[in-house]
Amino acid sequence: MSDVIYRHRPVSRRMWLLPVVLWVLATTGLLLTSKVELSRTQVGLAIFGPAGVFGIWLLSLAMLTWRGTVTVTRERLRVGTDQIPLAAIDRDWVQLLATRADPERAARVGAPEIAPERLADKRRGRLLGGSYGATGADDLVTLDIRNDRTGGLERVCIPARDWRGLVIGLVTAVDQRE
Repeated sequence: MSDVIYRHRPVSRRMWLLPVVLWVLATTGLLLTSKVELSRTQVGLAIFGPAGVFGIWLLSLAMLTWRGTVTVTRERLRVGTDQIPLAAIDRDWVQLLATRADPERAARVGAPEIAPERLADKRRGRLLGGSYGATGADDLVTLDIRNDRTGGLERVCIPARDWRGLVIGLVTAVDQRE
């Protein structure tokens, strides 16, 4: 049984197909529109000319997938290359986010007591994963984590298209640790 509770990849599998299909169409178009007999150089240019553009596109998709995938397991939160143990995440903050994601939960459980100055703090903190290009259409989920070096709390942000799913996954993982 897998211990993955929540996973979100910023790039769908269909998005990988688009540059490949366009590359094939561009190569075919270049080969078919040639009015003279094809030489080895023309075939090479028809294949490798569009490959530069579509190769950069594919590399961008690979980087977004690598740096922007959000995974919650029983032990840690992983965003791209950043990993945070669940024990370092402030449980009350996650519970507060869960009451905002699920109003029925707020009615059942109630909101946790959090100091008003923490609630009024609008800082976002550093972006986990470093997938800056993926944050355009995403919501940012802000978490408080314990910093072992300073002993205090540090704010971090997670890009999430499905912020409700991420918060519910975090609540499930944090509750399982208890």
